[in-house]
This record gives sequence, C-alpha cells and structure tokens, in this order.
Amino acid sequence: MKKSIILNILISGIFATIVSCGGGKATVNKDWKAKNKDIDWSKQQGLVLPIDIHVSGADEVSAAVALAGGFAGASDKRWVSLQPAIKIPPFSQNITHTITADHNSAAAKALLAQIPGFIKKAEAQVKLDFEPRFVIVTHIDGGDTKTFRGKGMRSMDVKAVLYDIKEGAFVSAVRFESKMPWTGTWTADKGIVMGKLAALPSDILKKLTKI
Repeated sequence: MKKSIILNILISGIFATIVSCGGGKATVNKDWKAKNKDIDWSKQQGLVLPIDIHVSGADEVSAAVALAGGFAGASDKRWVSLQPAIKIPPFSQNITHTITADHNSAAAKALLAQIPGFIKKAEAQVKLDFEPRFVIVTHIDGGDTKTFRGKGMRSMDVKAVLYDIKEGAFVSAVRFESKMPWTGTWTADKGIVMGKLAALPSDILKKLTKI
C-alpha cells in the first residue's frame, strides 16, 4: 500500500436511515452517496478489519477466520482481510454497536477517526498489490437457540460498517439477523456453522453497497 495515502476524517452531519425489505436496518451517508452515485461496486477493492464474534459455545477464533475468508471468496479476492495480521480488539464490536445505534453521535465519530491509524498499522504487516479505497468492519453476536420447523436454530445479530479511505468518510452501516443450524454443541455443528459463516460476507457486501 502506498505510504502517501492521506486520510482526512470528513464526517457528514446529514444521514438517511432506511429499513430493508429483509427486516434489517441500513444507514447511509446521503452526502457521500450524492457525490458517488455512479460508483461501480463490482470493481471496488478494500480491506476488512479483524472481526470480533461473540457466539457462546463456539470456537470464536476459527469462526472469525471463516468469516474473514468469506469476504475474499465473495468478491474474487477484491476484499482482503487483515485478520490475523493486526489485532485491535474490541474495536469491531464497539464501532458496529455504536454506529448502528446512533451513527451521528460523538462516540461514533471518535471511533471512525481511529480507522486511519489501523490502516497505517496494517501497512507494515500486509503486502498489497492494490491501493484499497474502502474498509469494512463487522461484528456478530450470537442469540439464543430456538426451534424452527422442528430444528434447532441459532439467531445471529450481524452488524457491519463501510468506510471510504479516500474521502475519510462513513459510507453505510447495516444490521440484520441471520439464522443457522444449531443442535446444541459446537462439535456437532461446527462444519455447518463454519460453512454458513463463510457464505455470510456475500450478504454483508450486498447490503452495505446497496445504497
């Protein structure tokens, strides 16, 4: 990554909040959208900051790695995970919770202002053959196990934030529910859950960029 990247934090005070047809919540920076209305998301490249997953009973490290790898698979390697190159716990949890709750708060702006520092930290750890334009931050909380059509299911609370490195601006944030099979133990369900987590980034990317 070029050392000459200049990251200016330009946090707009005007945003729009919409509810997707899937029941999830999406928040979009209207100013950013107006300036970048012709952007082609199929050609954009970016980074995925280390992911924090809180799923009781699961191997959370393996789960986070599976999710991180899923971003590369869902984007033909245009999105590169920085996990485990840098460690920034519990940043992903803090920023996604804060922005999906109140995207224009002082706390949200303070957390967004930390992103350039993480990118600079990553420059010494990860060799890239492209200059990324965007950063994604994702966090997942695991809900209670429930029975759905006779089968055990676990509800996952998925939160993600999209940030524009070039403009130093918040772009969008999403929060939605994802269900996955769960019979009661990580040992029994690991293969199914890991596969579901690896496929989840495709939904995250679609929701973040459907603006």
